[in-house]
Amino acid sequence: MSVDQKLIRDSFALVSAHGGDVVEYFYTRLFGQHPELRAMFPIGTAGQQDRLLKALALVVTNIDDFDELIPTLRQLGQDHRKFDVKPEHYDAVGASLLATLELFAGESWTPRVAASWAAAYGVAAQTMLAAAEAGADGTPAWWDADVVSHERRGWDIAVLNVKPRRRYSFVPGQYVTIETMEWPKQWRRYSIANSPRPDGTLEFHVRQVESGQVSWALVDAIRVGSVIKLGPPAGRLVLDEISPRAIVMIAGGTGLAPLKAILQHLIDRGETRAVQLFMGARTEAELYDLPAIGALAKQFWWLTVTPVVSSDPSYPGYRGQVGDVAAGYAPWLDRDIYICGPVPMVVSARQRLLRTGVQPARIHHEIGLDLGSFELAAVPPSGPTADAQPYPPAASVLPIPPAVAPQVPDQWLEMQSPPTAATHVNGDADPRAASRLEELRAQIEYRRSLRRPLRR
Repeated sequence: MSVDQKLIRDSFALVSAHGGDVVEYFYTRLFGQHPELRAMFPIGTAGQQDRLLKALALVVTNIDDFDELIPTLRQLGQDHRKFDVKPEHYDAVGASLLATLELFAGESWTPRVAASWAAAYGVAAQTMLAAAEAGADGTPAWWDADVVSHERRGWDIAVLNVKPRRRYSFVPGQYVTIETMEWPKQWRRYSIANSPRPDGTLEFHVRQVESGQVSWALVDAIRVGSVIKLGPPAGRLVLDEISPRAIVMIAGGTGLAPLKAILQHLIDRGETRAVQLFMGARTEAELYDLPAIGALAKQFWWLTVTPVVSSDPSYPGYRGQVGDVAAGYAPWLDRDIYICGPVPMVVSARQRLLRTGVQPARIHHEIGLDLGSFELAAVPPSGPTADAQPYPPAASVLPIPPAVAPQVPDQWLEMQSPPTAATHVNGDADPRAASRLEELRAQIEYRRSLRRPLRR
């Protein structure tokens, strides 16, 4: 059966409204029937576990744009090799996903909806499996790397350089996943901040995030001589080497890393296209790599650097959100634009640029596939604002009101941690899982009954 995209989107909207219950049911069922899979997930780390279900939802709800989806699916398949994922694991996850969707979709779950979801997941799973099998003949599932330098650039920011023990090939702008000895099985994405070097070292910029064990380890715990693991390179925020156009770069915080790599790649290639780099941070102290970037600007005439600070009214330079300042700085209709930073900043900057007439194909970013569904019409018109008021004179920034980033329901973003299912030595299913699943079904059916009209 072909995939009916409308059926998938409509049913997913119903399911996602249940938030944390969706995650709990999905993992209770998955671990209850397949306790051997529990070892693949770090205990007590909701973020790691939420990502699997969110990634599945993102993939299947974008399955209609399969040509765009293929590179991402292949990267996921190759990346899953570090977890030793087998074909039967995809089957188990698919069965749990469909059972979860059926429960939460309620009466709207019809044979057509079920078949459409099964077809979408089947296509995605086969693509990922094929990529994993192709990478198994010679490419490592991960690389051990030694930390060769570690420099604090503030209480919560560090710049480190590592040297992989085996050859590591990548394209400037790509990211990798990193696992530390302090937090096994927790992998987090970090962009490489350099172009390929003769000595093979890789530079990473890391900011500690709230409840971020891996970022804590990378900033506070590891030292020169520590060993970390690197997943395969991935990502599409890379230089368009065919384009002759000048470039605008918009960086928020440590989102500078991949843009710095692309900048160094331009230098390596001997290019002289004009590059305007906007570096955003909350305070002047958080412009952690400005000395290095400023030195490049002095060395190469075609590079212009504009620091922007958002939370310090005394800063004697451009103030406001970096995306707002960049979009209002000049018309960028004839430029290629590269954006990296926190997701709200990337979404907002992209929308501001679209409103000024920049073509979507000219804007490069690395956030989820669903960004393409954020249409300009989703941005309500807004009146004048004090945001992005720069100094020197405000007349140098066009008076374009800032865009409002599309909102994702909080209940879907703030999913609960799945319950810990015991993995028994004999491989039997957790005896508590069946009763817990029945409790969840009863709770969901009760809440659903409260929304039904009373019969007269």
